[in-house]
Amino acid sequence: LKPSMKPESQSTVRVAEIVSTLDVEIARITESMLRAVPTRLAESIRYSLLGPGKRIRPRLTMATGEALGLSNEVTLKIATAMEMTHAYTLIHDDLPAMDDDDFRRGRPTNHKVYGDGIALLAGDSLALLAPEVLLGLREQLPADRVVALTLALLGSAGSHGVIAGQAAEMALVSSTENGL
Repeated sequence: LKPSMKPESQSTVRVAEIVSTLDVEIARITESMLRAVPTRLAESIRYSLLGPGKRIRPRLTMATGEALGLSNEVTLKIATAMEMTHAYTLIHDDLPAMDDDDFRRGRPTNHKVYGDGIALLAGDSLALLAPEVLLGLREQLPADRVVALTLALLGSAGSHGVIAGQAAEMALVSSTENGL
């Protein structure tokens, strides 16, 4: 960064560098996991996971990992699992049975590009790939930490977390539509 740059400009450039690095690393980690996945399903996964985004969750994860003294390799895997989980929730949320959105981040939603079935499978795949990424840390972290991370992710993303929130939203929409 140039010393003559305003602090806001330096900050903006730094964020862009971080997001770019995250994009590359998330793609690298993901590609190794998609080798045996059917082509169209892998394309659908990439479309939502690697599409445009701010990468807020991975950025927060990287900052937390740095504060805790974790290696970049470990933290990038955790950040990738977080982004996979986030992408799965967005794919499912956009489906016709949920919010039925046609666009996300200025692009057609996954189900508009790949169809409802493949979009559903892409979301399911991402939901299951995320814990797989975390379980891959068992060579780098103690087993109890890997289990704790995986359980925290599953709890937050599952029927006590994101899915519970989606169900509550659907109940609210249903009661509003029925005049309750």
